[in-house]
Amino acid sequence: MSFTHDENGIKSLAGFSFQIKVFCCLASKLQDGQQIEFESIDDVATSRNCKAEKIDGLNGKILISNYDSIQVKHTKLSESLAKNVLYNWIKIESSSYNISRFVLITDEKYNNSDLLKTINIGDFINEVMSSTKKANANITKVKKIFSNKSENERKAIIENILDKHEFITINVDNEIIENYKDKLLKNANEVIFYQRLDELLSEITNRILKSINNLTSYILTYTDFQKILNNVFERFSVDVSLPSYNNFKSVTPIDLKSTEIANSREYRQLQYCSTSENFMRRYLLQEQYYKKVRNNYLDLCMESKCGDIEITAYENFEDVKEELQTNNNDTPSNRFWNTTKASNSYAKEDQIRNGVCIYLTSDNVSDGNQISWKDE
Repeated sequence: MSFTHDENGIKSLAGFSFQIKVFCCLASKLQDGQQIEFESIDDVATSRNCKAEKIDGLNGKILISNYDSIQVKHTKLSESLAKNVLYNWIKIESSSYNISRFVLITDEKYNNSDLLKTINIGDFINEVMSSTKKANANITKVKKIFSNKSENERKAIIENILDKHEFITINVDNEIIENYKDKLLKNANEVIFYQRLDELLSEITNRILKSINNLTSYILTYTDFQKILNNVFERFSVDVSLPSYNNFKSVTPIDLKSTEIANSREYRQLQYCSTSENFMRRYLLQEQYYKKVRNNYLDLCMESKCGDIEITAYENFEDVKEELQTNNNDTPSNRFWNTTKASNSYAKEDQIRNGVCIYLTSDNVSDGNQISWKDE
């Protein structure tokens, strides 16, 4: 089986936030003694209730002996947005932090230019000082900083920031592939490289989302980053492809209202066993997890691994069905629970063992291997 670079590689990165991919790009540059921090703040600096779906509106910082404050914007820059970036940097510059660089990173697809260079300092200060916005507005917080400073001191703060600032526009997918091609051994096996990269992004995404939910910053040290890389290598090699189920669950939503899910045979068959939404989500998620593992093995030309897992699951189902019919106890839920609990030594994790059973109820498998919790 051949590997198509564009379809199986770069497209697999599309589900991850631009913000997180930039964070991972910066992480690849970490050296011993350094750390990188992902802050859960939005345009209002005091807000600590950022939701995961707003992740592209967050700011990241790479921390070394001095701070490099890096804002990441996945949008078309406007004058007001550029000013808001400057508001944030003024607050940081006026704090106790020692800032070496202020960096603004944007996606090249928006064709952004460095609008910070176009800001007239005098007009900017006048706008700040004449503002009557509410106390929680960024411009008001800057006005408070400026209120006890002279005009020259205000200009000096802004000029110092602009002298230290950098504007970077990137193709983040190309950038992340380039940054990790040596770390994750792209030239040795391109398929495994993309599987490792996908797992790395999933791991870091999961950690960031947990921090956001706890209203805390996520800090990744050089040592922790090395541990993540080691774990990725343990899970993905020429012999094994085993994504973390915990990470997969964090980044894979199951929408029971989705037409594709609601019209699937897997969904219909599970409904014969239970109508609990938690039950449905859990086992449909495990099916998706098995399908990910299955696709990974197919990409590595290891169809036999999938075949062993699936034929064992189907034979377990056949044994269970025959025993239940013999005992006059053949119900959909009994078929389900006994089949999913049956041993399958080829399935390396419980979620794979369960997931393959749900996968085999789909319309995509041959009649000879198709499982039915209720005969239709």
